[in-house]
Amino acid sequence: MKRITLTLRALAVVLLFSTIALYSCKDDDAPKVFGVVSAKMIAGDGRSYNCVVEGDRLINSADSMKMGTDLSAISLEIEASMGTEMYYNNAPLTKETVLDLTSPVTIQARNGGDIKSYRVEAVIQTMLGAKVTSDMTATGLPKFHSYDMAYFKGKFYCIGADIADKAPESKTFYQLYSSEDGENWMKVSTNPKVIGGYGTKLVVLNGKLLALGGYRWGTDENGDVHSQESWAGVEPISTAWAALSSTDGTNWTNLVTGEEEAGTLPSGRMFANVCVHGGKVYMNGGNMFGFGMFQAMGEGNLWTSADGKTWEKVLPEGEARPFRYAGALFSFDGKLWTLGGVQSFISASQVKKDILSSADGGVTWVTEVEDVTADAANAFNPRWGVKVAEHDGVLYMIGGCGFDGEEAQTLATDILRSTDGKTWTVLEADEQLPNFEGRVNPILVNGDGSLLWIFGGTKAFTGNYAEPTELFYDVWQKVVK
Repeated sequence: MKRITLTLRALAVVLLFSTIALYSCKDDDAPKVFGVVSAKMIAGDGRSYNCVVEGDRLINSADSMKMGTDLSAISLEIEASMGTEMYYNNAPLTKETVLDLTSPVTIQARNGGDIKSYRVEAVIQTMLGAKVTSDMTATGLPKFHSYDMAYFKGKFYCIGADIADKAPESKTFYQLYSSEDGENWMKVSTNPKVIGGYGTKLVVLNGKLLALGGYRWGTDENGDVHSQESWAGVEPISTAWAALSSTDGTNWTNLVTGEEEAGTLPSGRMFANVCVHGGKVYMNGGNMFGFGMFQAMGEGNLWTSADGKTWEKVLPEGEARPFRYAGALFSFDGKLWTLGGVQSFISASQVKKDILSSADGGVTWVTEVEDVTADAANAFNPRWGVKVAEHDGVLYMIGGCGFDGEEAQTLATDILRSTDGKTWTVLEADEQLPNFEGRVNPILVNGDGSLLWIFGGTKAFTGNYAEPTELFYDVWQKVVK
């Protein structure tokens, strides 16, 4: 028994010294890790741009500076590893150090006797477009759980909902913000105080800004009880349609008086598809809450209005009908068009492969393309949550989620182009937006000139009808031609 004890002790001593030797060897052999962890470039106007560390290079390749930025007055905000100090021209590098990045410069990370040099390069937004900002919530916009954008009378408007939870006693925000540059946002003090709801859509129609649809929960933080009374109480139901209009973005008129005849208004919905065509707004699809779940609207009919107040239901005739969920609805070449989406719920078997158009306001539809996958020249892979915008006779397709060969969902990153609505091609690599992340339901807005603005979109979602769980808050410009 004693011999066994001695043997075990001896073995323990051997293992102990082996472990010490092993760790000692690892410490001696492992190189010292030091240098730049993260960095931002700060322009003279206060705008910040995220950098990436590419070996011995610091570059804002994923967050290009706006055109016209003065590169001769740039400062760096650097996070370095513990014990590391940064130097420029043999002097300590601080936030107050001004760098001239019209040409690349070299900075150093020093830790004891170790030195690591970095080449610092600045990337300016090209004429093809780039990211304007990575995060609008850092420049005034709340972290809304849903939001939509429109360009109206020289400003961008954002209508959003910041919901604590979907409970009657919850405190929420339903607010409108405006911006002159798409990056810096200020709250609009509207009259009435509360505008919109969760999933409300903004659209500009005949000189007016319309806020259509959306649901509300709880009491708004502004203290306006009206948000409960006129929206069918705190428990949202599908019949609670909402519509407001404004000629200045500040003063709003409720277009639902309560005196409308039954069946003359659309049923209440969130995240509807809307587009302007022939001087009218057209709307279909959207979501509702039923049986405690986020679901697609059950009806496939179109609704149209010339003022946002009086609505007419369009009943499509013939075999070709635009019934789909999460597809794109847009106006082009004097016709209404629809593509993408799914037949019922989101799955590879349900995704729509056709492209339809209507020349009579949605009454009759023509199948322009029966199956986009049957034509090798057509780069449009069937997807849902895709958006299409038109500029100067050219269509641009952005975003959406498709399915790979194993039926896994994949987010689209490439921008597609079409001049006829039927055949789509992928823009050349140098015309794509660099480092653009795939997303569902991006917001596309035509501003002044030749810029197509891309706001946010859904980053993550859940369920058969993709209820948003995480949003993007970035802004991009795409020069279209």
